[in-house]
Amino acid sequence: MSAQTTEPASPEATEAAVVSLRGISKTYRQRRRQNTVLDAVDLEIFPGETLALVGESGSGKTTLARIVVGLTDPDAGHILTLGRDLGRRDKQAAAARAQLVQIVFQDPYASMNPRMRIRDVIAEPLRTHRRTALGAAGIRRRVDELLESVDLEPSIAQRYPHECSGGQRQRIAIARALALEPRLLVLDEPTSALDVSVQAKILELLAELQERTGVALLFVSHDLAVVSGIADRIAVMAEGHLQEVGPCREVLTSPSSEVTRRLLDSVAHPDPRRANPRLTERTGRRRA
Repeated sequence: MSAQTTEPASPEATEAAVVSLRGISKTYRQRRRQNTVLDAVDLEIFPGETLALVGESGSGKTTLARIVVGLTDPDAGHILTLGRDLGRRDKQAAAARAQLVQIVFQDPYASMNPRMRIRDVIAEPLRTHRRTALGAAGIRRRVDELLESVDLEPSIAQRYPHECSGGQRQRIAIARALALEPRLLVLDEPTSALDVSVQAKILELLAELQERTGVALLFVSHDLAVVSGIADRIAVMAEGHLQEVGPCREVLTSPSSEVTRRLLDSVAHPDPRRANPRLTERTGRRRA
């Protein structure tokens, strides 16, 4: 299947992409069968933008997200992070990528050690990546700052994961992911396990964090209605191919692929006038 893309003339062209994917392919082999999950995917994510990666179950979007973070190796292709090839499998490259790209999973509880207090959960990347120059007191202050940045009281640091609500755990996971001040945050269906009111609060939090820190977001979802309020661009996947890539309003109002039209028909139609209202307040590199 050939990909139909509507890549916009990029106002980011003078800026190095945070992550550039070139010819990314992945095939899983099971006995005598082969399942091609990704087939020669090209994609770029620019500083400070929110790119929504959308597709039905089995489209390849989660595999692509895991490749961006380094949790899965591609069979072919290149991954450039701020222009550097960090795709090689060695400790130095892994450490460098971890400080530039972090991930927030759909189920935050499963990604936390249930025997660790929240303070240690958030401090773990600081210790793992040798930020020990902060000292014990500095790490405690940093954890408190991170909790406050996601609108949680520092006192929650003494709790264990099971003592926190689903929304609190997702905020904690975001705080931990921000500990190393990454340039890109990958969010794999981060709101799908939350009720609607908590979903809205998490989306608002992500928008606020992006405004404050300038971090780029790769938001993986199956739901166009969810991403319509936060995405600058939308990339639609199906059967391992990118079907179209374009500005949020353009994809929502004038979809060029049948896959996108099917996704739009499967949900309550998002109002394109609400598609990322932040875009009208920004200048320079992003356009609606």
